[in-house]
Amino acid sequence: MQMTNIQTLPENADTGFWDAIAEKYAKGAIADMAGYEKTLKRIGELLSRDDQVLELGCGTGSSALRLAPLVGRYTATDLSP
Repeated sequence: MQMTNIQTLPENADTGFWDAIAEKYAKGAIADMAGYEKTLKRIGELLSRDDQVLELGCGTGSSALRLAPLVGRYTATDLSP
């Protein structure tokens, strides 16, 4: 699995809204952990090592970290660092 961290964003991009809530979101617990785990399991069952995934708006990347080992290439990006 290849993981690459590339951050490029146009200078005029408006990320203020997402930057303002990113820290709060990252600190908060998942409200329905059982539902989250069930969803990740279902998605995982649909993936294979031949797949390439592009996740837009990955937030903290918690789902990406769990799903990336299941595919050949996983690219995740978000406007907020």
